[in-house]
Parts: sequence; C-alpha cells; structure tokens
Amino acid sequence: MVRRAQMLGVLGAMTTLLLTLLAVMTPAEAAEDDDLPLAVTITSLSPSTLPASGPVTISGTVTNTSTQEYRVIRVYGLTSTTPITSRAELAEAAESSPTIDIGDRITARSASIDTLAPGEQRPYSLTIPRRLLPIGADSTPGVYWLGVHALGETDDGRLPGADGKARTFVPLITDQQKSVDTALVMSLRHDVRYRSSGRVAGLDRWRADLSPGGRLADLVGFAQAAGDQPLTWLVDPAVTDAVRRLAAGNPARWLGRTRGDDLDQPLQAAAAVDADRGRPTDPVAATAADWLGAATSALSDDQLLALPYGDVDVSAAARWSIATYQQARASSGHSIVGLGLHASPVVAPPDGYLDPDALSQLPTRTTVLLGDQMVPGDQKPTVIEADGRTALASDQEVSTGGPRPGERTTPLQVRQRILSDAALRLLAGDGPLVVTLPSNWDTGGPVDADEFFTGLDVPWLHLTRLRAIANRTPAAVEVNELAYPEARADEELPGSNFGAASALVDAGQLMESVLPTNHTIAEEVRRQALTSTSYASRGDPEAARVRAALARERLLQRLGRVTVEAPSSVTLSSDSGRFSAIITNGMTERVRVQVVGRSDGELSITPSEVIELAPGELATVELTASSRVLGLHDVTLLVTDADGQPLGGQAQFPLRAAQVSSVIWVVFAVGAALLFGAIIVRLVRRIRGALQRRSAAS
Repeated sequence: MVRRAQMLGVLGAMTTLLLTLLAVMTPAEAAEDDDLPLAVTITSLSPSTLPASGPVTISGTVTNTSTQEYRVIRVYGLTSTTPITSRAELAEAAESSPTIDIGDRITARSASIDTLAPGEQRPYSLTIPRRLLPIGADSTPGVYWLGVHALGETDDGRLPGADGKARTFVPLITDQQKSVDTALVMSLRHDVRYRSSGRVAGLDRWRADLSPGGRLADLVGFAQAAGDQPLTWLVDPAVTDAVRRLAAGNPARWLGRTRGDDLDQPLQAAAAVDADRGRPTDPVAATAADWLGAATSALSDDQLLALPYGDVDVSAAARWSIATYQQARASSGHSIVGLGLHASPVVAPPDGYLDPDALSQLPTRTTVLLGDQMVPGDQKPTVIEADGRTALASDQEVSTGGPRPGERTTPLQVRQRILSDAALRLLAGDGPLVVTLPSNWDTGGPVDADEFFTGLDVPWLHLTRLRAIANRTPAAVEVNELAYPEARADEELPGSNFGAASALVDAGQLMESVLPTNHTIAEEVRRQALTSTSYASRGDPEAARVRAALARERLLQRLGRVTVEAPSSVTLSSDSGRFSAIITNGMTERVRVQVVGRSDGELSITPSEVIELAPGELATVELTASSRVLGLHDVTLLVTDADGQPLGGQAQFPLRAAQVSSVIWVVFAVGAALLFGAIIVRLVRRIRGALQRRSAAS
C-alpha cells in the first residue's frame, strides 16, 4: 500500500510538472502544424531554382490568426544545407511535420511589418543575395528546403521560436545539358446535372464557376497563361455541352422538328420557342457564351483528350454495363461539343485507379492514364503495357504539392514540387514525368498562372504533350500485378445507376421512334442519361439515379398523352371480324403510332395500320380479331410505335366470340333435309290423295 501511494505521488508530481511546462511553453513550441499565431505563405519565388548568381526574392503574406496584436514583425529566409537526392526522400519530406528543423535563419536580410491586428493580413517581400545562401556553387545538386520564419512581439513581449512558418522546395541543378520530358495534364471536369425537363441544373454554381475568378474561368486563364508552352487536357464533353446549352438560354428538351442530326439546330429551336413564350433568357447565358469563346481560343493549340461522355465511371461500367461505356465513347465523338476542337479518346479516372479487369474491355487505341500507385515496384515506369494495352502512369505524389504548414497545392507549391521531382529524375537518369493535377485544383489568379509557367521555363525541364511520352517503348507489367484496393472497388457506382441510365436511354429512343420529324432526341436524352453514371455521382449515387428515373418518367408521361378509346364491347358473329377504336394525339408534336390489341392466346388481334397524327388530332382505326373458341375475352388496346413498343396509352373492353362452328352447319344441313323431306312427303301425300279421289270418282 505504501509503495502504491508513493507511485501515485510520483505520477501526480509528473503531471503537475508537465502541466507547468505546457503553461510556460512558447506559442511556437506548443503549436501543432498550422496552429502558429502568424500564418505565413509563399506566393512568389524568383527564380524558381537556385541560381548560380544573383539574388533570390521570396514574397507572400503574413496573417495574424491570434487574438493579440503583433508588432515589430521580422520575416527571415532560411534554407537547408544538405540536399534531398531521391524521390522517396522528397515524398517523405513533403509529408513531414512543420516543427522539424530545416536550417538556420539568414538574419542578414529581413522584411519588416510594423503591426498586425487580429485577423489582419499584410504582404512581405524578401530579397536574399546569392552569397548569403548557405548553398555554394559547388554544393551537391539536388532539392533543398527553402523556408520563411516570421517573428514578432505581443504585449507579453518577444517569446522564443518562430511565430509563423512557411516551407517549400527549391532544386539546384549545375549540369543543364540534359532535360526531362514533362507532361502537365489538366482536367476540365464538372459535376453535370439535368432536370427532368432537360434543362441544366445548378445554375448558381455554373454561374460562379464560369464567371471571372470561378474555377472553370480560371482554367481557361491558366491555358492562356501557358502561351506557347504545351499542355494536355482531359475534357469531359458533357461539361462543354452543358455550357453550350447554358449559352443558348438553357431551354428544355426539344421534341419538335429537326433538320439532320446536328444537335445545335434543335437547341437553337428550343431557345427560340422559349423566347417566343416570353421566358427570359437565363442570366448565365452571356457568361457561358463568353467562356466557350475563350476556351476555344485558349485550348486550340493544346492536346485534347476526350473522356467518355459524362465522365462515366469506367470501372463500374466494366462491371455492370460495358454498353454504357460504349455509348459514352460514341457520344464523345472526335470533336469536343461546344468547342469544335479535335480530341482523341482517353480513359483517366480522377483518382488514378482503374479496375484491371476493365482494361481488356477498352479499345486498344484508347489512351489510358493511370496513377502510378497502381504500378508495382519502387522505380515505377511512366509508360507500361498490360494485357496488350499501353497505359501511362501519372506521378500521384507530385500532384499532392509541397510541404506544410499551409495549403500544399497552391500554384507555387505545385510548381516547386514539379521542378523538384523533375530535377531528381534528371539526376537519377529516370524516365519522363507525367503530372495530372486534381480536377478541383485551384489555379489561382492570372498572376499566379503567369508565375507558374515563368518558373517552369528552365533549360533542364522540357514541357511536352502527353502523346510525345506515350510513344516511348513501354515496360511490360502483368495485369494481375496492377494494384486495385478493395476499398476503391467499394467506391464504384452501383449497378442501379446503370440500370436507371439504360432505362432513360430506352425512353429517349422510344420518343424519337414516335416523332417523325425529330432525329436528335434520342442522342440528347442519351447524353443526359450518361451523366448519372459519372465519377462525380459516386458521392451520392442515389440522387443521380433518382434524376435519371424522373427524367424517364417525364418522357413516358408525354408519350402517354397519345390515348386510345375502345368500344364498350364487341361480339364476333363469325370466326373473325373487325372493330374500330379512336386514337387521339394529346402531344404538342406530330406523332407516328399504331394500335395493337392483346388478349389471351385463344384470341388474335391484327394491329391497326401505322398512322401519323397532328397535334390534337384524333382518328378512327380498324383492327381485326379472330378466334375459334367461343366465350368472353378481355382485350387491352395499346398505343405503340411502329415497332410495337407500348407508349403508355391503353384501353380495355370485353370481346365475345360467338362464331358458327362446323357442328352448327351439320345441324343446319339436317334441318334443311328434314324441311325438304317434309315438303316432299307432303307433296307425295297430296298427289296420292288426289289420285285416290280421282279413282273413286270414276
């Protein structure tokens, strides 16, 4: 008991000591990662690599995230002295804690900020002469840390340690005779949703993304900032198609007359009808039109790769409905909808994971872009061949950006990571670099984009298009060695989404078969159905399935407006007979339909002729029924297209088969024989009676 009491006393004393240490610990020492009172960013670094001579200029911001005022703030630069020499070390450094020591501050130069009130932000700019950097011209080539520390005072005075930190990477390359081929792959993706009417949904988000400063607008600005430097774009044609609809005023689905199969013509007609009905043009239209024009110009010289229309979840499609993928590929075509620019087919899952079983179901000429996390081994090749198909492996580590604290994927952090990875590939003699930036990557403003490409313009990095790298000799990889974690398979869209999309596609085809003057509605509906099978729908597959189901229901309701009126009852007086029905077109478009009858197997009904009806027109059609079985039959009349596919309109009535059989004819014959026999007997009797009377008289 005494020992136990002693142990408890020791533990209590240790706890008190620990709490005391935590209480007196400086904010910098107690802070975890991004919790320092001053949030420091690096937004500009010039030059982007360590120069042989000349100063290094670092710029950014300092924000006071505390509740105290900071004064007499000094901003210092620092670098490491030992380089990172492998990509594995670089990846480890990018994930490291901001609390680790990366080097000594360069106190000979600093930037000053007088005061920072709580929540206030101020810019800084720090220029460090090359001679002050602890990295000489004869230092080992590689990647070095470059950081910024901010130190200030509060009412409590100056506390030890940095009050704010920022870090990034900067490469040192002395031999610039060689270069690394680098393909920068950008994604033009967006969650595309449609209302049941065929109008694009989520207009507030589209307006924000297409307007200056929005994500889609910034992507176009990024392409413009690239200038002559080549980029490769993954484009979902459903995105540009949706913007095209928005630019036309976002009209509802068009069921009227079309000329040819050009989807622009019915879109323009639908917009004109909306205008005639007094519906205001959606305010996003002008913004969408401006974006289309800017995108067409900015992307015209880049390599464009068309994703399956709607960015279909290819792994799930291979599992549930490869026909959906094939439809999406056909709808993508060879020209980006809305931009009119040529594009080649590509499969590129946003997370870099593709079910290996899906590879064998893809056309051999389709470019496949995977994440290198799927490729086995430590030294991952950039171009591989698996199951007879060539695929490119994008370096997923590079796209995660730079180190903490702060945002890791700012344009500057991503640029410095690209440069650093390329430098290490160059030093190791490794192959080319492919970087696929995330779909939601924030490219920043025009200044960020300009500096991004200015910093990539170094002699030893050769920015090229993806196709140049794809032409390299691939490394053979067994398809069963490609990593596809079970957790990724669990994220795939369920089969119900593909079933709902297929049902909507069928409804669109049925609608087109009924409309004799419309040749585009099936494709229009197909495209809208494909968006319910996209990678973007993984977050809420049920909502996507419901949208497809509601759109199908709306189409079927329209088709159900073509109705049929049956007679109250029909009786056949022979083995076959005709009867009439009335069909009415309640749609606002001309239709081409027929009426078919269904009953049990003992009664057959010949369909009516196929007829065309103007809007609101009704017509009488004749059908022929035949049966060899007496009795009452329940008959259902259905309105169908010319191929017999029901549209929804129907009517029921009873039909009595009272036909005359062969037994009845025998009865008739016997009756006739008896009748004529009776007549003959009667005549014979009359003649005999007359002869007898004549004989008696004589």
